[in-house]
Amino acid sequence: MKVNRQSSSLLTLRSLPWTTWLFCPLFIGFGAMVSTIVVGKSVLECDRNGSTQCTITYSNALNQETRKFPIASLQEARVETSRRRGRSSGRTSRVVLLTSDGRVPLSREYTFDRSRHSRQVDQANQFIATPTVARLLSTGTKVVAPD
Repeated sequence: MKVNRQSSSLLTLRSLPWTTWLFCPLFIGFGAMVSTIVVGKSVLECDRNGSTQCTITYSNALNQETRKFPIASLQEARVETSRRRGRSSGRTSRVVLLTSDGRVPLSREYTFDRSRHSRQVDQANQFIATPTVARLLSTGTKVVAPD
């Protein structure tokens, strides 16, 4: 115990149990490990000069899934918005590619970074609308459409 405040009429003590110092780092480490395992990354690559296919790969510490579709099936990119479950405020979003065969999300997770998603949508739509752009690469955090 530690004396927090002491006067002639008041004594305030503060307890700092050793278990707090012991278990706190364990809980933080466990949380970081779970988020690394569950939350993954995605990589989208479209190449007009090579295979004329888009390949999107979703991966985390436990598995990896790859999906391919023709570049010609791309129609547009959009920001998809979802209200968080259990919360009355705050909207999360993610980028979704619309193809002739359905929707292809660029990531499995919704996040609060709507401005980044808007930039990704603009760059993906520019790639879709401009056949002279040979390649589109998205690493989940940025979209690169080299000239």
